[in-house]
Amino acid sequence: MPKMRMTDRGVVALKSTAGRQVDYFDNRFPGFGLRVSPLGRKSWFVMYRFRRRPRRLTFGPYPHLSLADAKARAAAVMREVMQGVDPAAVKAEERRAETFAELAAGFGVGLATAWRYVRVRCVHCGGTDKISSRQIAGTSYLRAECCESCQGYSKVFYAEKAKPLEPLADDLASLGLDMMVGEEGFARAPNPFVLGVMGQPEG
Repeated sequence: MPKMRMTDRGVVALKSTAGRQVDYFDNRFPGFGLRVSPLGRKSWFVMYRFRRRPRRLTFGPYPHLSLADAKARAAAVMREVMQGVDPAAVKAEERRAETFAELAAGFGVGLATAWRYVRVRCVHCGGTDKISSRQIAGTSYLRAECCESCQGYSKVFYAEKAKPLEPLADDLASLGLDMMVGEEGFARAPNPFVLGVMGQPEG
């Protein structure tokens, strides 16, 4: 975990490391840092302890979020922690609420609440929590499942909502979705079709 004096020039100069992501910490602001993915994407984060447990909260991508703005957000997070609030838990709950609302609208509330198995699993790290979806308006057959634990994502195609479905062609035609999640600091799974082409979930 390299430490550095965070400056605008220093952040711009940070390069990617082949095969792994690297977290750079600010040596003047404990817990505040920048993650650089193997593809060179940069995203701000802050690490803290809540009830003796280590926690991590990701803010957003650089340069969309400047160094000054990221530091201000990190300071606000620390204030919330001192007030007894866990910002990472609040963010995760908001993500789950958004995902449930989308599922309820797309498949019906009854179906969404009837599932008794893990709906998604991160193909990067295998995690099942801190996963949320992204979607571009007008593409109900396609979502990006994003994992906040490892900052990875995968595209999922729903065959029932797109007939006929051509995975390779539809993947190339939906690069806008890749750009959108990439700007948030997520990196794509090595195998773009590791999840396959999914049918509509059954109750």
